Amino acid sequence: MRVYEVKSFTGRMTGSRRSQTKKSLANAVRRHSPSEWFLIVPLEFSPAEIVWWESLEAQYPDVRLDRRCIDWLDDQFNQDEGLRRFLEGEEYQVSQRLAELSMEQAGMVNGIPDLFRRQRILHTRASELAPRRWDWKISVGENYERVEVTPRPGNDATFTVRGKFAFTADDTAAAAVQQSWLDAVAFGGSVTVEERFVEDVTVVLPEDLQALFPPDSGPGTVQFSSPQAELATPVLLHLVAEDSNGNQVSRLPISFTTHLAGSMGATIVGTDVSRTVTAHLQMSYQMPPAERVDDGWQALVGQLKLGWASPAGQLPSTLRPMAEIVKACVVDGASLHVWSGRQRLVHLPTPMMADLANVADLVLLLDDLQEHLGLTEPIPDDLTEVDALTLAMAWSVLSTGQGSWPNAVLERTVTADGVIAFMEHPLWSAEPGELVLTQPSLVVGGAGMQLDLGPVEVRFPRVVVENRAEVEAAGRIGASVVVRFVSSDGATPVVRSLSADPPVRPA
Repeated sequence: MRVYEVKSFTGRMTGSRRSQTKKSLANAVRRHSPSEWFLIVPLEFSPAEIVWWESLEAQYPDVRLDRRCIDWLDDQFNQDEGLRRFLEGEEYQVSQRLAELSMEQAGMVNGIPDLFRRQRILHTRASELAPRRWDWKISVGENYERVEVTPRPGNDATFTVRGKFAFTADDTAAAAVQQSWLDAVAFGGSVTVEERFVEDVTVVLPEDLQALFPPDSGPGTVQFSSPQAELATPVLLHLVAEDSNGNQVSRLPISFTTHLAGSMGATIVGTDVSRTVTAHLQMSYQMPPAERVDDGWQALVGQLKLGWASPAGQLPSTLRPMAEIVKACVVDGASLHVWSGRQRLVHLPTPMMADLANVADLVLLLDDLQEHLGLTEPIPDDLTEVDALTLAMAWSVLSTGQGSWPNAVLERTVTADGVIAFMEHPLWSAEPGELVLTQPSLVVGGAGMQLDLGPVEVRFPRVVVENRAEVEAAGRIGASVVVRFVSSDGATPVVRSLSADPPVRPA
């Protein structure tokens, strides 16, 4: 026998309602001895109510207990259109709309298909709410609710946004936000002005939208994005480094594909082939006559902003062209220009490259090492500064026969019978002095590479024993110990190759 208990509770399962339910179950078991007992109730159980339900199940191990909640009821009711139409009469369509919306609060009985169906219904109903001259899209996230309003063809209505910002003169963060705002409005782009810089914002809407979106004035975070479009035909330009004689020493192609519109001009945005280097080139709609030229590029204002994303995950060989441009400008004093085909368009300031110097050095180093070892590996995202310094030393030894090794730590094992003699050495008690050690084979690694430098001489200026306490403890008990040598006072150890083979000469 199967017993169904229907409760019309529309609120939570309070203590009184739990008692009623438990009494109904006891009566059903006593009178009918059912094999199954179902509770039908128009609500969704909370976690606490689920715990209570599980305790009820434990009290009746011989009866299968189950519950049918609001999701099940909605699904059963919605499957019988005739019943709904008979019950609701003239209000059926209105009731249908309300039911469609209330279903969003129900569980998705059939999974993803239910999700798609409900989203289509909501999209249709939302479109019906929009005034005749407008289209809109509504989206909701964890921390936002968004309505994207777009005028239909022939609708020339406009929005007006009035606001007031407060950028403190001596606040560097405020100055940076202010400049970003001016650039985005003038030449296109995106910018976020935090609430602390905003004194007031008022949005004035067309009349047919005002009833749907009541005016809201006051401070708040302002996010601005200018119109953006893909260029019908990508524009290929080159960043070119030139030496003092005008010879090109390095060049990097940048494909500009995106156009951002502003009030005074536009910005085209491009990337290199790896999409690691991003370039924003600003162009003005009008320029003073004295700056006009007749080459068709009079719109260029020479304002180029470069960004370099983390090199992690990229092949060093792919990033080498940009790294060589940075090195040429920062180290060798080359000038930087934008070229289109065979025509030089504009000269760019080189100080912008200084911030990229460290990344460029790393890229060149890893590319040289991988070529030497015959490897092709992406740059790891866990490369430490110590790894980079060690690899730089290794490549210098391999290519020139000698290299500096900042932060070097060299370990030597001292056997148990030699610890006392080691501690009596002048090195132990005297002022730090120079120590020269020879290694029959020095193997170092980093970034997934192992480099055997062969026999080397390591010269430690102002050397000290880093683990003195550990060595002293080993001396007292007569045990072997690994001694770690480091340089003190900022002195840098030097590694010199003792191999008879000539060093590797980089191409």
